[in-house]
Amino acid sequence: MLSTGALLALGSACTTATAPTAQPAATTAPAAAGAPQAGPGGFAGSGPLKLLVQSHFVPAYDTWFDQWASDWGTKNKVEVQVDHILSAQLAAKIAAEVAAGAGHDIYALTRNG
Repeated sequence: MLSTGALLALGSACTTATAPTAQPAATTAPAAAGAPQAGPGGFAGSGPLKLLVQSHFVPAYDTWFDQWASDWGTKNKVEVQVDHILSAQLAAKIAAEVAAGAGHDIYALTRNG
């Protein structure tokens, strides 16, 4: 427990708040925003955007995802290619593509495959 003297010392270290001061108005207009993008950074590559994803245990999800990716590609003027692979094969496939310096643009790692 703090003594009265310690409490007084702590209290004297506090200062009273001062009112905020007005800041001068900006003299220039903010820069115009660029064209909207599909996501952070958008896709600036050329050719198809290739994705490698794990096959889902619910086949209808893979069908839905393929359609979603196709719709996204149409909206953003990008050909999207989605390849599905069994979870157990994913690590070896990624390693082979990295070693070759070629392959998919995006790998979907959603589980501890």
